[in-house]
Parts: sequence; structure tokens; C-alpha cells
Amino acid sequence: MSYRLLVAAFVLTLMVPLSAQELVSAAGADTIVKTPDQVERARVTAAGRLALGVATATGKLELADTVHAPRIHLSGTEYYQNETSTNGIGVYLGVNRTNNRQLWFGDSGNLTAPLFRMMFFADYASLDAVSLDGSTARPLAVGVNGAVYFAPGASGRVGVGTYTPNPAYKMHVVGNTHIEGVLSGTNITATYQDVAEWVPSSSDLAPGTVVVLNPERTNEVMASSREYDSMVAGVVSPQPGITLGVSGPEKEQIATMGRVRVKVDATRNPIRIGDLLVTSGNSGMAMKSTPVDVMGVAIHRPGTIIGKALESLDKGTGDILVLLSMQ
Repeated sequence: MSYRLLVAAFVLTLMVPLSAQELVSAAGADTIVKTPDQVERARVTAAGRLALGVATATGKLELADTVHAPRIHLSGTEYYQNETSTNGIGVYLGVNRTNNRQLWFGDSGNLTAPLFRMMFFADYASLDAVSLDGSTARPLAVGVNGAVYFAPGASGRVGVGTYTPNPAYKMHVVGNTHIEGVLSGTNITATYQDVAEWVPSSSDLAPGTVVVLNPERTNEVMASSREYDSMVAGVVSPQPGITLGVSGPEKEQIATMGRVRVKVDATRNPIRIGDLLVTSGNSGMAMKSTPVDVMGVAIHRPGTIIGKALESLDKGTGDILVLLSMQ
């Protein structure tokens, strides 16, 4: 075969496209992928580890880069994403900062959106949402529709059960809250103004009912039924500001102090603001206390006082606001 024919055959071989390029290294050596200008881009070590951007790998996959960009970019059609979208999820792995190591997740197609960041310190780890440069805190919501919402910045506020952009309190809870343990603090503020206890009751009692101790049952109350009863124990409260004890199907919330609406009977005497109230003969109702004269001194019968009227009732029956002061 002539020299020209050999050259033509070699050129023709170069023109035939290859379906794959197999890289094989000697036993015990790394397999290296380089650019035409001999810049290393990838390395498969003899131990079966893949290194990208670095010559060694401590794990099965080692990624190293100095550019603030996703280390791993997942693209394509995603759940809740338009089919024509070219955006993906950027995973920022092993970003080194001054005093910690960080793991970032973000939308690689929207560089202004907040990123989710995990930081690892010597003695603790943290989770937060921040801007791309890590300098501006963003809201962090957990759960469907932000069931738990962490407000950004130095406010340090948390919303539970509400997606509130900026909760008004350090802890803003919408819904019932159960605490197992001791709740302590400098100040406790309640919307409603009475303190009540869960107490067993002989029957279902309506709010505002005046109750007395049941002489036939231990630790139980029942509706009052006679005048000036020294067994008076409180008033049924519909929604106490503070409730003590444990609820139950055969218990009532009995207020013993604070302000609460009370069923009253003004049939015999009208009730004026400031009048002392006692049990009446009308079941579950209070009436105005009439003092007795003791050696020229008007004295109200001790042990019978429910509290002081904060509203007036001219006649008949009704309910008024009362300041409870059992005495």
C-alpha cells in the first residue's frame, strides 16, 4: 500500500464518529479526563472515587469549586413546575465560610429568591432562610401553608398555626396549646378576667350559676338553693381567663375570683353597683345582701358573700357582672 493510501485511510478513520470513548488506565492508576489544553476536569481514582474540580476524593463523590454557583444542578420537568421551565434546584454543597461549614438549597433559576441553609458549628447546627449572599434573613415556613412560621431578621418571632408575615408576638399561636411541664414568666395576661377550677358537679350547670358545696358528695358542687348559704363555692364560668385542674365530662369550670357574669334575682331588692351579693332562694342565683344590726353596727353575714355587683338590676331576674370576693 502506497504512502498516500495509508494517509487517506488514517484520515478516514478520524472522520468516523465514535459512539463512546472508553478510558482505561493501568492497574492501580487514576483515570483522568482533561481538556484539549491539558486542564484536568475529572478524575476516577483507583479506589473507585469520582473527583470533580480536585485531584483527590475523600468520598465516593468529591465536588470542589470556588465559584458561588450550584455544585449540583437538577433540571427538567418537576412537580408543580411548568413544563417549559428551565429552572432547577441548585444544591450548594460544602460552601466554606469563616467559622463554619454550610449546605445550601435554592432555585438556581431565581437568584433573588431566598435559599434554605444549614450551618454546622463546633457545638451546634442551625437552619435558616437567607439571601444569596447570606447577609439578609428571609422568612422560613415549615409545614403545609407555613403551619410554623419563623419571621426573618432580629425579631425572632414565631407563628404557629398561622401564616403571618410578621407575627405580633415572640410566639403567636392560633389554636389550643398544651404544655407538659412548668410554664413560668414575668407576667401573664389573659383576655378574660376570672380564675376558675375544674370541679366535679352533680349536674350540668349553665354559665353564671351560683354553686355551693354538695354536702352529700366529696369535692363536688351543685346549684345553690337557699338564702345566705355559707356553703357557697363560686360561679360557673363560660370562659375563664385562667383555668386550674383537669377537665372532665362531669366537671364544671367554677370561678372563685375575678370578674364574671352571675345570675341574680332583684325581685325583693334592686341591685346597685357596689352591693354585696349572697345566694338567694331562687336556684343558682344571687341576691343583694341585707346586713344585720349587731350592737348598732351593720354586719353582713360572714362566709356568705359571693362578691360585689359591678352592674345594676332594678327588678326581676337577669345576669350582671360581678367582682368575686368570697368571704
